[in-house]
Amino acid sequence: MDFDLVVRGGLVFDGSGTAPFVGDIGLRDGKIAAIGQITGRGAEEIDASDRIVTPGFIDIHTHYDGQATWDQEMAPSSWHGVTTVVMGNCGVGFAPCRPHQRDMLVKLMEGVEDIPEVVMVDGLPWNWESFPDYLDALDARELDIDIAAQVPHSALRIFVMGEELAPSLYSEADELRALMDGLGDADAGVFQIIPAPANDAESEFALLRALAEHGRRPLSFTLLDVPNQPGAGWRSMLAGLERARRDGLQMRGQVAPRPVGMFFGLDLSLHPFSSHPSYKAIADRPLAERVAAMRDPVFRARLLAETAEDSNPVTLALIDAFRAAHEWSDGPDYEPQRETRIEARAAAAGKSVAEFAYDLLLKDEGRRLFYLPAANYSEGNLNAVREMLGHPDTVMALADGGAHYGRRHRRADRASRRDRRHDRPRSHRRGDEGGPQHHRFQRLAPACSDDPLRSARGREAHASGRRRLCRDDRIGLGHLSRRAADGRAARPARAAGTGCGASRRGRSGDPACRLGSA
Repeated sequence: MDFDLVVRGGLVFDGSGTAPFVGDIGLRDGKIAAIGQITGRGAEEIDASDRIVTPGFIDIHTHYDGQATWDQEMAPSSWHGVTTVVMGNCGVGFAPCRPHQRDMLVKLMEGVEDIPEVVMVDGLPWNWESFPDYLDALDARELDIDIAAQVPHSALRIFVMGEELAPSLYSEADELRALMDGLGDADAGVFQIIPAPANDAESEFALLRALAEHGRRPLSFTLLDVPNQPGAGWRSMLAGLERARRDGLQMRGQVAPRPVGMFFGLDLSLHPFSSHPSYKAIADRPLAERVAAMRDPVFRARLLAETAEDSNPVTLALIDAFRAAHEWSDGPDYEPQRETRIEARAAAAGKSVAEFAYDLLLKDEGRRLFYLPAANYSEGNLNAVREMLGHPDTVMALADGGAHYGRRHRRADRASRRDRRHDRPRSHRRGDEGGPQHHRFQRLAPACSDDPLRSARGREAHASGRRRLCRDDRIGLGHLSRRAADGRAARPARAAGTGCGASRRGRSGDPACRLGSA
């Protein structure tokens, strides 16, 4: 055979920005050997007619820090054409870590990234203490895609300073400059930060630029179309990026290709009544029992007469935002129209939002989901996303793979699984056979498990079953965000992290292709 694999007849986007073309791709010894009209045969061939074929995507903003230690598949990223991921973002992770600090890092990851504690408790093997130890543990594993790790600042801060100095949610400029100084001393690394979305965009970018000027290191930040952000918003940040490039600064905006939002549902983290007193009383019951209780007219009347009660203003704001959510259907729609919002449909039906939402939640035996597009959707379309992604100083990222499982019914399950955990062999508790039963906490991204191209794509993406990993001399650090001077934590946070730049890419000649509907 001339090739190990030939992908035939796909619409090829080669990543150069040139027009796509219909062609074939031949792979040999784990690398792309030919592109064009290939007459030779492959030991395995894939018909990519009516499909799009692209280079593998590199997602520089994920949270597979735990999943990479217990699972072989970095799903859902690897299911959707991502061939290299960078983790350790937002300052959260699991190394370095002393044994008595493990619970704190688990709780921090659960709080920041919505990964259920029970998944991490069951799955993390903790066969490391230092960050180099963590890299060694990762290097001993076989994964389906390349990974790269940043040092999360929260873990580092606790490791060095102790639990009594837990990581702050908000960092002032002097602390951010100190972090950048560490990169300057090492003469390596990239500074990753999430600007405060509620602050004036011009002032936030001024801080970012000052950090880049201070450390003379590359800086990468989350760039979003934030509704009602003071200042000129994302457009002012694009203009700032252009000025920075002309002045010799290395700054890049990370752009999500879809609206940044969330899902609501009775079996997810939040829904319109998750903080109502009557619902809290049944929240730990199985879904079927909660649905049965909610169908009782007396219970319905009592709950609808209540209001949400929660000490966290962010939770209350998210619950209130449900009015702008859209009912999720079998055919995913990431660009829904304004007239399909819950509030618009409720008004058309002559009902209050609460009454209308209550009835919708009980559809499909309580499994109905609702999608709220928030950032990157302020005008009700993806035009802003297209403009941001087309800018020369931005990169596509922010899938947040490995995080945001979104399950709500955890407490009873956590207790029962902890009881069972001690009845199982240690190897099973660690998740060595497929992870900590993560099927119980399925992500909400469409699963592509029935994709006939998936297994072949994964095998050929990394024929050796291994991935490149940043080694000890390329360690950076990360930081979680900044606190207001008066100690309040209610306003949106900045989150920052640092790591290596070019050294964090996947292997040279990575042949991985993404095939999707044309």
